[in-house]
Amino acid sequence: MKNIADINQRILYIFFVYWIKHLFRIEIKGNINNINSGIPLVIISNHVSMWDPFVIFSALGFKLFLGESWRTPASHELYKNKFYSTFLKSMGSYPIKPLGSFEKSLDLTIKKINKGHSIVYFPEGRRSFNSRGSMPRKGVGYLLKSIETNILPIYIEYPNRFKPWRGRVILGNVVNSSYLSKYFNGSNMHEKIMNLVWDLRQ
Repeated sequence: MKNIADINQRILYIFFVYWIKHLFRIEIKGNINNINSGIPLVIISNHVSMWDPFVIFSALGFKLFLGESWRTPASHELYKNKFYSTFLKSMGSYPIKPLGSFEKSLDLTIKKINKGHSIVYFPEGRRSFNSRGSMPRKGVGYLLKSIETNILPIYIEYPNRFKPWRGRVILGNVVNSSYLSKYFNGSNMHEKIMNLVWDLRQ
């Protein structure tokens, strides 16, 4: 049985989020395939605007979005506003903040993935309108070494960071985290993982 956050997500998606790609004339490139529906999906993407999660979900389409139970980590700073905090929690979002170690900071995210939830994760940890982005944080490497999941890299760009009008979303190829752990091991694993996103730029 779906919980209230999943129900809220579906209502918002059907009546608003799905239509964002049409409303803002967003160009979507790439096809999503080879996804094992029995394993949670972790989307890794560059972070440009507050619109990013909505744009990503719109690009996924009905079948993939409605077939998963989504959770989205957000900066704990966003939860200081009581109204906004209530909205975020009702949609399945949860606060994440630095706690001194990868294990503590990402513990909740790992638990949610292990429970079968799919995640949208921004390795940079902050918004950056620079086309070259910013340095990804090392937590993404720890996260993907700690779990087995499917990874979908996505690259986003907009002419204007404040609205996604005529933006572009490029979908990469799905890869399993066990493959990344085997071939991308090392202290710079987080950079190699983020390169899956940067390599989508055309």
